[in-house]
Amino acid sequence: VVGDITPGLPPFKPAYDLPASRSMLETHYRLQEFIFGGFLVALTSFLTTYATSKKQALHHGYQIDASQEMFALGMAGACGSFFGSFTPSGSLSRT
Repeated sequence: VVGDITPGLPPFKPAYDLPASRSMLETHYRLQEFIFGGFLVALTSFLTTYATSKKQALHHGYQIDASQEMFALGMAGACGSFFGSFTPSGSLSRT
């Protein structure tokens, strides 16, 4: 039903080389909308992931550092963007 699935990671592609990125960078207002939307997604992702982490930390009795959590999410998102991954985040309904 699915067919052949290639093993391994997808090929490395810089985001600025894609046609959608080029068209977005051509107009100033679309870039502003993109940056604002990206900021909101990042903030929402951080808040849900931090809330999930905090809940688990309280349950298991350990400390977490919000700045370390933000750095880890940023690095996971930045590195994963070159391989077509989804944005990293936690889920409150799953914990």
